[in-house]
Amino acid sequence: MKYICLTLFLGILSCTIQAQTGKKDADIRRLNSSLSKGEKLEVLTNSMDATRGAEHLYWTKELYKEALASGDEYYKEEALTELLRYYVNNDIKDTARYYLAEAEKVLPDSEYKKYMLTFMKTIMDTRVVYYKKDAEGDSLLTQALLRLKSDKDAPLYQKAADYYLLGASASARAEIDHEAKAADLVKYLDQVLQCTENLPIRTAVLFRPNSFFLICGNVLSDTIRVQYGLRYLKMMEEYRDFLKTKKRYLVSQRHFLNAYSMLACASNVLGKAEAAKYYRKFVELNRLYPEDASFTPTYEYLFTSYNYYTTLGDKQKSLAICDSMVDYLCGVGMEQHATQYVKEKLALCDTLKLYKEGFETYRLYEDLQEKVAESNKVANAKEAKIGQDVDQLIIEKKTLEAEKNRMQMFLFLALFILAVCTILYVVFYLRKTKGLNKELKETNDKLILAGEQLKESEKMKYAFIRNLCNEIFTPLNAIKGFSDFLLDSDVEESERKTFLKIISEHSTQIGKMMDNIQEIVRLDSCGGHLPLDWTNLHTLCFKELETLKEYALKPEIEYVVEGNQENDVAYTNQTYLGYILGHLLNYANLNTVQGRIVLSYWLEAEKHTASVCVTATGQVSVTDVQVDENASASDLALFVCEMIAERMNAKLSKDAEFKDGLRFIIELPL
Repeated sequence: MKYICLTLFLGILSCTIQAQTGKKDADIRRLNSSLSKGEKLEVLTNSMDATRGAEHLYWTKELYKEALASGDEYYKEEALTELLRYYVNNDIKDTARYYLAEAEKVLPDSEYKKYMLTFMKTIMDTRVVYYKKDAEGDSLLTQALLRLKSDKDAPLYQKAADYYLLGASASARAEIDHEAKAADLVKYLDQVLQCTENLPIRTAVLFRPNSFFLICGNVLSDTIRVQYGLRYLKMMEEYRDFLKTKKRYLVSQRHFLNAYSMLACASNVLGKAEAAKYYRKFVELNRLYPEDASFTPTYEYLFTSYNYYTTLGDKQKSLAICDSMVDYLCGVGMEQHATQYVKEKLALCDTLKLYKEGFETYRLYEDLQEKVAESNKVANAKEAKIGQDVDQLIIEKKTLEAEKNRMQMFLFLALFILAVCTILYVVFYLRKTKGLNKELKETNDKLILAGEQLKESEKMKYAFIRNLCNEIFTPLNAIKGFSDFLLDSDVEESERKTFLKIISEHSTQIGKMMDNIQEIVRLDSCGGHLPLDWTNLHTLCFKELETLKEYALKPEIEYVVEGNQENDVAYTNQTYLGYILGHLLNYANLNTVQGRIVLSYWLEAEKHTASVCVTATGQVSVTDVQVDENASASDLALFVCEMIAERMNAKLSKDAEFKDGLRFIIELPL
């Protein structure tokens, strides 16, 4: 009969797995269809919740990618939580640390983030404390105790983490005094529950479920176990209700299974009816979600059933379940654990006066003892053989290492000789090529400089031609127009003189342009810098201004020279500086209707420069002017002046900050 029940149970389990597989395939098809971002996140989350192991990891990573793309904070937190839980629980430390850093970077600051990251780090420390029991674990426990005693103002999530670590350590202690062990465990883990009491359920569910589970599994009092078990179950129901608001249903049922199992075995406190209710819920949940069992669904079912019927006092059913447990454990090769249930079966047979079955059970017990002894003997022999193999391998390893050291020595000598020869060759080669490289570099520098000069020359030539064309066409059109008018029409003498005067002025303008062109050609052909000598600035400025006043014929303009005659010597080219000043004064005079033109100079000993300034104020018709290759056609003479200034180691510029007229400044070296 028991084999028939087991077969039915496995059949139901197979159907459940097939149903879940069909759900997964449906989710994949839905993802390939056109879904909104929110719908796709829901499908991925349900796929993650419905799977375990490698498939669970796959769907979790897919959910994290989609959550990153959509920027949804809730699903990012859920995906990273599941990724960390997987890698931490499987002790894959490097990947767990990577996702811890990823969560620190990606998730926004929140209470959930602080508790989640602290919890994951604590679980990593707990694995060290629980499994290794070495100096590293002792150091972690010492630090936790020190923080709890010294830092009273530590945040609650840090306190919860420290108490959890100490409680987990207490559960791992192998002590004869179970009461002292249980008291320490409850003391620490109850502090965890207090630190997380008022948290939102999504955050509280990080620390609290494992704390409830450890307390219920270690506390000795049935009454206290039931109190914590009911709180455990209530918290998980609240979390389930929260998940329903997020349209999540297929989540891990492990904690529900644990809570129902504990409460089902407490009929002496809850009563038979209440315990039976929790037992039925456990059986149903274990059937629907076998993958969520802590060990295997069969073992969980048999373990809970045995304890349930034992607390009820139903010895017949306890005997049947005990018999099934022995068969199961022997079937999976766990004879050593089966002996405990064989002892229980012996006691039940004796109580029920089933002496024949008890005798058979006793023989089974002896057989199991022999198998366990034989198994231990085989295991010991195997360990001894492994030890011998290890010793032999160590000897072989040392022999190979000695041989390897000799080979490394020969190889090192060969490499050393090769390196010396290579260095000598490289030194000789470098000496030979150094001179050639130097010559090549000098030649390349000259070519680069010549190329840059050529580009600059071409640029200036094109600018010059563009401006020259614009400049020449204007007076030529005027000359042609007035000449044609004089030839084709009868005009009065006064008008004829006016037209001839205009023609003369434009002819003079073209003549000046030709002079400028000749000066540009002369400067371009000579190249380099102009010869410099000491020059008296006051005398030169006075001379140029007097020349302007003589030919200007503008009584409305006042002409002034300003400067210190006792300190007026600069190192420049007098001829070309006069040429520049003449052009600047003519330009200022041409564009000033009424006002004042000042030619000033001053020396700045600190900067080692002398400055000459042409300033026009009053009614100035042109103030926006450029002194470079981009100058307008009417400002071509200024471009020539700028070229001359460069060859005199001087700088010609327009004062852009001067808004009351027009000002040019020439900076000369002292």
